[in-house]
Amino acid sequence: MAQSDKFNYDEAIKKLESFAEEIENISDIDLLAERIKEAASLVSRCKAKIAEIEKDINDILPTNE
Repeated sequence: MAQSDKFNYDEAIKKLESFAEEIENISDIDLLAERIKEAASLVSRCKAKIAEIEKDINDILPTNE
């Protein structure tokens, strides 16, 4: 997934689920390493998206101070 592509959280989650299934059956160590790197990148982008949404929600909702 190129950085210039519009990030889609749902598609990333589906791809991670697919990787999880695929990783269980991979015997090629190089392919395994590639999938794990891709998965780590997707997890990082998903976390960033969640943080972005959380900030947006916190900016919208009033604080209880």
